[in-house]
Order: sequence, then C-alpha cells, then structure tokens
Amino acid sequence: MTATNTIRHDDPGYIGWLLTTSNKAVERAIVAIYHRQTLDEQRSETTIHTNGVGFSGADVRTGTYYAKWILSGKRLTGKFLDRARVMAHKYMRQLVDIAHENEERKSLLEASERVVQVIPERGQRFEVMGNGTNNVPVDIGYEEFDYSFEIPDLDIPLE
Repeated sequence: MTATNTIRHDDPGYIGWLLTTSNKAVERAIVAIYHRQTLDEQRSETTIHTNGVGFSGADVRTGTYYAKWILSGKRLTGKFLDRARVMAHKYMRQLVDIAHENEERKSLLEASERVVQVIPERGQRFEVMGNGTNNVPVDIGYEEFDYSFEIPDLDIPLE
C-alpha cells in the first residue's frame, strides 16, 4: 500500500514554500493583503481600524505602494521583491485565511455546477444544467431559451 500526500492550498507550509520559491506568489500575496484593507485605509495609505486584517501600521505605506505598483501591471524586482517577500511571510495567518476562503469558494462553485432540477408550482419544468461550460439551458413550457454566462474567477490561489 502506498501513501499519498495531498497538499492543501491553505496549508501554511505550502504557502510558505510558494512565497519562498515563486515571485508571482509574493506579488499575489501583497495584493491579497492590500485587498483586505478597508477602502478608507486603502485611500489614506494608513491603518485606521484595529481589525487584524490588511497591513499593519509598520507596513501599510510600503505594502500599499507595492500593491498599487503590481495592480498597475508592473512587476516587483530586486530589493523591492526581496522586501515584499519578507513582508508577505509576516502575513502568513492572513494568507492561510485567504487560501482557506478560496478553497471553500471553489467547493461551492464545483457544487453549483452539478445538475439541479426544480419543479415550480404550476408544474412547469425548469432545469438548470451545469457542465463546466456555464451554458444553462432553460426549458419553461413550450418556449426554450439558452442563457449563457460566465462565472467570474473568484479563486486567488498563490500559485
């Protein structure tokens, strides 16, 4: 019998390894922490609320600067990337929380793609079918409609 090790994306060891080995993971971590700041904290580039999320008072200016730099489409390099990597490791608890929330969101999205059948009171058949393509055929009475839409990517993995 062989043992299989499954690494969860919300495991602190996995996140730490990603932050150590992946520049993109560092950038995504900085942006994820920035997005946890309240809007007034983002605008003022200060820590206003003592809520345990977002950047601490010591990192808020630098972290906000890095996040805005990354969000503008630029990459961190050199000493700025090195400093961001150290900073990201300081926020491991929040990154684990974010990854855990993403795992839960992913599970909910996967569950919502399963076939769902609803029988309305009038006896009309209403069927929603999720097949991974996000095409949802709807059959109500004699008319047939095809409502197509895309589910936004809510997952922010640190890969």
